[in-house]
Amino acid sequence: MIGGKCRKYNANLEILKKYGGNVGLDLLSFEGDNKPVLMKPSLRGSIRPLKRHYVLMNYEIYEGFAVAEDYSQFDFVSHGKKGPICKRVAFTMTEMDNIFNLAFGDVGENGEFDDLRISDNGDRNKILATVVNIITSYTDRYPGRWILFQGSTESRTRLYRMAIGLNLEELSVKFEIYTFEEDKLVLFCKNMNVNAFLIMRKKA
Repeated sequence: MIGGKCRKYNANLEILKKYGGNVGLDLLSFEGDNKPVLMKPSLRGSIRPLKRHYVLMNYEIYEGFAVAEDYSQFDFVSHGKKGPICKRVAFTMTEMDNIFNLAFGDVGENGEFDDLRISDNGDRNKILATVVNIITSYTDRYPGRWILFQGSTESRTRLYRMAIGLNLEELSVKFEIYTFEEDKLVLFCKNMNVNAFLIMRKKA
């Protein structure tokens, strides 16, 4: 089992390393249970492996992350029918106080971030569970921040709506999940027709 984990992390490491010259990530070392730790050169000495949170209990998640010191960027590798694909979750400030936008997409070999590409790698549920794990880690560090996100296309927003609706009970244990209805902010319910989400970590 340990050997299997090492091979998996090594594979992820090599893939992320392939993009290193373009996305600003360098290999540092291995820590703990052989998870590769990658970091931006400007953030050297400040990156750590990502904790596994058990929010969606029925889904596997990806491991082996490259994480920025301030948690503004998380890179991981999707493995599926089309091979390894580097993914990125990025949190950026908005013009609204204490509200941060979540962007999700692919990272190309030349380092460009693409949130419109449909990779269709056959691992949708694992990716969505991984993104939830990342959001949980991010809000562990910044519990007072609101996270705003929507799909880059209508079909992606519909996918997010379906995924959140199917797992609403579990997600609602840790998060308050809101959406926009006309000019009002309302709690999200299953089957609502929405175009964006605003979520907040519940107070312990």
